[in-house]
Parts: sequence; structure tokens; C-alpha cells
Amino acid sequence: MEMEVEQQPDSEEEPLALPWYRNPTQNHPFGLYKKFALEGPDAEALRTVSFFPWGDDSLSTLWGGSLATEENLAKWNGVLDKYRDTIAVGGDTMVYIIWTKRRKHPRRIKIPETPEVKLIHHDTTNVAWALSPNAIDEPLLIISRGSLLWIFNPVRQGLAGYLRGHGGAITSLAVHPAVPNLFCSTSRDHSTRVYDLTLTPHQGRKDRDVNPHWPPGTLPSRAGAPHGLHMNESEGSGIGRCIVVLMGGRSGGHEAAVLNASFHPLYPVIATCGVDRCVKIWHVHPRNSTQITREDKPLFSSSRIHRSRALSVHWVSHDTLLSHCPSAILRDEPNDVENKSTHPVPGEVVVWRWLALDRFFPPKYDDLRAEGLTQGVLRGCASDYQESASFTMMASGSFPDLSLQLISPVVNIYRSPTHDPIALCVIPRGLPFLRHRKEEGEQTQNTASREPVNDDASPPKDSVSLLPPDEKPAQTKVSQDGQPKKYAGTVTLVHVPSLPGRIPSRFPLDRETPTSGEPTPPAQQEPALSGISEWNPGLIERPIPPPITGWALDVPLDEADLVFECDPRRPGHTGGREDDRMQVDESSGAEASGSGPSGDNARRRRGENSQRTESTNKDPIRVRVQNAMMGDNGKLIVVLGTRGRIWIYRMKN
Repeated sequence: MEMEVEQQPDSEEEPLALPWYRNPTQNHPFGLYKKFALEGPDAEALRTVSFFPWGDDSLSTLWGGSLATEENLAKWNGVLDKYRDTIAVGGDTMVYIIWTKRRKHPRRIKIPETPEVKLIHHDTTNVAWALSPNAIDEPLLIISRGSLLWIFNPVRQGLAGYLRGHGGAITSLAVHPAVPNLFCSTSRDHSTRVYDLTLTPHQGRKDRDVNPHWPPGTLPSRAGAPHGLHMNESEGSGIGRCIVVLMGGRSGGHEAAVLNASFHPLYPVIATCGVDRCVKIWHVHPRNSTQITREDKPLFSSSRIHRSRALSVHWVSHDTLLSHCPSAILRDEPNDVENKSTHPVPGEVVVWRWLALDRFFPPKYDDLRAEGLTQGVLRGCASDYQESASFTMMASGSFPDLSLQLISPVVNIYRSPTHDPIALCVIPRGLPFLRHRKEEGEQTQNTASREPVNDDASPPKDSVSLLPPDEKPAQTKVSQDGQPKKYAGTVTLVHVPSLPGRIPSRFPLDRETPTSGEPTPPAQQEPALSGISEWNPGLIERPIPPPITGWALDVPLDEADLVFECDPRRPGHTGGREDDRMQVDESSGAEASGSGPSGDNARRRRGENSQRTESTNKDPIRVRVQNAMMGDNGKLIVVLGTRGRIWIYRMKN
């Protein structure tokens, strides 16, 4: 007897749709949601932004999940209800806490003046969110301006701490992603300082044992901050104490300003980069809660990844990093001291792998750490902290040529366990500071017509002039409705795993160095590998990578922004109309209105802008994009611009 088996029809399962960032033929899903604008003709440029970084599941991962109790979860939900959709934005004189989804008036934090350090154009107000395990229901905002740090408590609406110690302006802030009470600051004094918010500042001579001893001595050192130690004066007040100093100097530290840093999410290491073209990876392990740890020899150091100053560095996986640099000027004949001719090369984004991670942190490291066994001192050899060969380049892309090195590309990375890393690249299209206007008949060093500042501009005709060239008019493109429209700039969204790959690019150790001074004929040369030159080990020898490609997020100008596109003293100047947008009230604390000002107020503000521009001998600052960052699980993009402009894009449904 045969059994009849009923055959079920094959169910055709629809393939899962790829995320937008994995489909290069698909357009990006972001649309303009809101626009903020600071009032006043002299609204400052906004150049730094920090998303509130935590969500519903964060408490189970922070500090190893040790604080994920029912009592703390109730407090945590209250924190998320208040600050889930907030961003912190830094200007030159103010820091703003802005709610991106709720209609709440932005909160303003005035930054005290810092006269002790002379600031330059590239010195910005840096902001970062932090959290102390002693008060998880009170998130903290770290603010730096000049060489000083302030710790602001938005719940209590007051300062929770004030810290000093750097001998130069602070260039960036970074918070540990898994232990958010640890944060670091990089500075123009060639050092990086790591702080702990669970400790209080040392009080100078009252704390006798805060510095370690220097062999053969047995007593705590009395050296001060220039030597990477605590000074004899008070470090500050409130909360926060410096526990680690990553020193600069010839022994292994940075020999110029440190520009950026990034904590590793799992291992006790931190990556830094700076003006000396070096990218370094340091071991961060405080000895105890009272003594400061001074480190001057990193686990990795190389100046052969970039041709010019390294502007940023980010961890994109456990052993892979992304860093970028601006354009550089190279000699045509590096070995000919008589030949002064040069040529520009574009800036680059480089994805590279640190090959020595398993050597310093073997597979059993996690098991030993779970048992409470840690290594306090971790040192490499001289080949690690001088010019390490333990890296390989995986992918790279080049920026468009820039004619002015005052303008540097800005790159921010968004990554999460459920989202591929996305790089947001911005080339600022203008200078965010005022320049003196040349009067009619005035003689200047550059008498020829000056070329505009733009990402596609050609080099200036007069290379002797040190004056920044005039800007091009706003970028004009044809919109979807077929009408020409002007834009403040473009944010390029780059899928990091899709960057063009390249040959493994350490310098070729297996190639013999020629004994004679004559180069090898081209027919006998092997395929060129990226690395250092055989003739001069200090030179970088590699081809220019292909251009960066990605999704273009064009940021439009409205009529109120176009007021600043024309010189009011020249024919053809036209005013603009205020659009319907939320305003940041500079004079009162009332709720911000979602509708724009009345017609009389709009005309009055246009008149004030025109009169202010006419009465000054400076070129007006035009509305241009300066920075961009992604957050909210990859669903929100915040774009910052000059004249207090903030554009918020969100993912379309």
C-alpha cells in the first residue's frame, strides 16, 4: 500500500530588501525635516555637534551591564524621555541643547571667556555627552573652549565641574563608548589627557601623592604639567580628575598638535592623530584612582599613512580604523634641493588595519580579564612606537582638489552593531570668519583677480598672496521640479565597506635596496607597492586613490539665506524673506514658535542685516555648510552651517 503524500506548494519568500546603504543604485532616504537659525546679523558659525548617544538598551551594555537593575532602569527611562532626541551644538560663545523632534525652546549655555590662551580660526568649542555611574539619571555635557573644560549638568541646569591642565587650546573631545565616565581631550600642547568623572580634582599641595615617582627616586615627583604630571595648584572644582596623560615628545609621543582621538570600544587602547602626520595607538590603564599615569611610548605609531596632517581617526571594527587628511603640497623632485617646484595632491580617507592587536591582546585576554587578571604595563619595542610596520591599508579614496589649505575636509563616522559604518564627508564651501574688504583703489599684495574658494576651484593665479580668495556664488543645481536652486553645500554619505580597495600597502620590506645611486630601469621594476620610497625612507610613494563616491545630500538655501550672497554696496543686491522656521530666542526663555515672524519683523530684520553689512568694511559671511553628523540609529542627520544655521534631515517613511 502506497502512502500518498500531499505536496505543499512551494512558498515563494520575498527576498529581504537591502538597506539603502548597501544598494548603490538606490537614492538616500533622507529629506529635510526642520531648519533652525540663530537670530541677529552676527550669528556665529556652528561647527561641532554631539547626539545624545544612548537608547533603551544602553544600560545593559554600559559598565558591563553592572547597573542594569530595576531601580536604575526606571531612572534610565526617565532620562530617555527627557533627552532621547537632543543634540548639543557648539558655537564660539554659546552651546545649545536642541530637541530635534519636540517643539521645545533650545537651551543656551554661555561659555566663559578664556583670555589665557590665544585662539585661532581652527579652534572650536567642542561638546560631548558623558555619564557618571554615581548618577545615571543626570547625563553630563562636556564643553571645552581654549584650554579649559566645563562639565555642565542639564538636569540641575548648572556646572558640575571645571577642569584645567592643558597648556594649549583643546582640539577635540572623545568619550569612552562603554565606560562613559571616562573621556579624553586632545590639545595643541602635543598631549592627550584622560579624565574620570567619578573622581574629584586634585587640590595641588594638599594632595601630596598624586604624582608617581621617577626612578631612582622613591618620593612622588614635584614636576608639573609640562612634564605630564599634576601641577602644584588646584586642578579645578566639582567632579572630574585627570588620570592619564599621553605625552608628546621625541620618545614616542606626538611632536605637534594632537587633533583627534577615539577610544576602542572593547580594549583599553585609544587612537590619536595630529599635525605631525602620525596616527598613534596608546595603552590606557590607570594605575590607581589617586596617582596620575604618564605614558610617552605608544603601542603603534606611523607617519606613513597620510601625506599631510591627520585630521581624524575612528575605530570602525575591533582592529580596523579610518582616518583622513587634507590636501598636501609635495615637491616635484624630493631629492633635488635646488628644484623648488611643487605640486598639490588631494586629501584622502584611508581605511587601514592594525596588525599587532592580537600580539598585545591575545585570544585569552578576554577570559583573563573576566577573572580579574589585567596587565598594568603594556609596552612594545622601539619599532612599535617610532615607525611601526604593523599596519596594512585596506581601502582609500581622495577628496576633490582644494586651492586653499585653510579649508579642510570634515569626516564623521556613524556606526552601530546593527548598522554599517557610514562616513559623512563635508568640504566647507566658505570661511566662517570675517575678512576685511578691499576698498576701491586700495593696493594689495594680490592685484590680479582672485580665484574663488570651492571644492572644484583651480589654484589661485597669484601663489605669492597669503590672502584667502573670494568665494564663488552659491552652488546652483536643477531641482526635481526643473527649477534652478542654490545650495549651501553638499554632504557626501559614504558606505565605508564600499570604499575602493587597494594593494596591501605596508612599505616593501622584502625588496632589496639598490646599492648604486642609479634607479632601476622601468622595464625591470616590479609593480609599485604603496609604501616608503626606496631612495628616501622619509617619503611616501603611492598613487593617488580614486575619488570618493557616495550619496550627495544637497543642503538648500532659502530666501533669508540669499540675503548674504550679494554685496549690498554693489548693484543687484536683493533682500530675502524669512521662512517659517523655529527661531532661537536670544533675549527671552519663552517657548519657540514654529511659525516665522510677521512681515514687519521680517522686513525689519532684512533692513538690519543690510545696514550692518553696509556699515562694516568686511565681507559678509555667507551661509555655507560646515559640518554634519548622523545619529538616532542612523535615521537622523544634522548639518551645521555659518550664521547659526542648522538643517535636520530624517529618514523618509
